[in-house]
Order: sequence, then structure tokens, then C-alpha cells
Amino acid sequence: AVHDGEDGSLDIRFTSGYHSANFVPIFATGPGAEVFDGFFDNTAIGRQTLKSNTTAFYNTAVGTQALYSNTTGAGNMALGFESLKKNVSGSNNAALGMYSLQNTTGSESIAFGGYAAKSNTTGSSITAVGFKALQSNTTGSYNTAVGKKALNANTTASNNTAIGYTS
Repeated sequence: AVHDGEDGSLDIRFTSGYHSANFVPIFATGPGAEVFDGFFDNTAIGRQTLKSNTTAFYNTAVGTQALYSNTTGAGNMALGFESLKKNVSGSNNAALGMYSLQNTTGSESIAFGGYAAKSNTTGSSITAVGFKALQSNTTGSYNTAVGKKALNANTTASNNTAIGYTS
């Protein structure tokens, strides 16, 4: 519940004094009510996060349009503006940073850093750590890039490892 603080601030408090792991049923009536049928174990915080979600579960999206297009992909974590935005069905991805893994539909990838693996489309099992690491990768898989702009020019090559600034 939201509570008005005496100093003009807003406090968020649990009305019961605690929070449990119990399922919270979601109910709706009217047009589009079928979307809210049953239980969903997803967390969405921010404008248009998980907007297209249909049957996906175990996703966490924080930031404007994080996991925006996701419909069935499960087990994803997107933290940052438009992170994992175009993912539809890819699963088990972790994106932290603005535009990280923005265009991917691949699975089992990690991108930490602004623009990290931003252009990736179908490449899977990639690891990009650092600002713009693997930024241009589109279809290359099994790549590891650690450092600012590491493997930044790679687009389709697979099975590469690069560590260090612009390596």
C-alpha cells in the first residue's frame, strides 16, 4: 500500500506487516481480460515492460520497454532501458544496462554494460561484459568479450574470446 508520509514523501508498506511467497491471483473483467487468466511468476517494473507477454514465466524486467516483445521466452532478466526489447521467445538470458541484448531472439546469453551485444539477433550462448562489448554481433554464437568495446566489430564469427579494451 502507498502511504502519504508526514513530510510529503510517499512510503510503500505491506499492509499485513509482512510479505509471503504465496501466489497472488490476478483477475480482470472487460476487453483483454483473458490475458490475466491464472498465475504469472513474472516481475515487470517500468513503462511497457513485458508488454507482449502471453505465456512466458520466470522473467524479470525493470526499465522502460525491457523485454517489451517477449511472448513465450522464460527465465530472462532484463534490467535497463530497452534491454532484451525485441526478444520474443529466447530463454535464460541476462541483460544489464541500457540497450543490452536489445535485438536478440537467441538464448542463454549474458550482456552486462550499456549497448553490450545490442545488435545480436540469433547468436546464442554469448557473454558480453563491458560498454559496447560485442555490440555489432548479430548471429555469432559462443563468443566471450570482456572489456570496453571488446569484439565490438564481430558480426557473424563464432567461438571467439577477447579480453581487454577494444580487443
